[in-house]
Amino acid sequence: MQNIKTAQLVGAVNYEFGMMRLKDKLEGLDKNKDVVFYCGCCSYKTCPNIKPAFEAATKAGFKKVLILDLPVGIEEDWLKKGYPVE
Repeated sequence: MQNIKTAQLVGAVNYEFGMMRLKDKLEGLDKNKDVVFYCGCCSYKTCPNIKPAFEAATKAGFKKVLILDLPVGIEEDWLKKGYPVE
């Protein structure tokens, strides 16, 4: 799986270990900068991870928590459009 360029891979957060990994990634980040979540395996409408990640970041005090609009999924909405990946 490819990641969006400059993205930090966290993985699934809909279980305890994944949520701990997300909280570790958020620790020490500037709470005034954008934090953007996306799913690499499904659309954001069906993703079981986006809402818990969004809520965790908001609860941690991040002011600009966003969800990347990938209505179909990363393959269709990002990769096929030639957007940057690593």
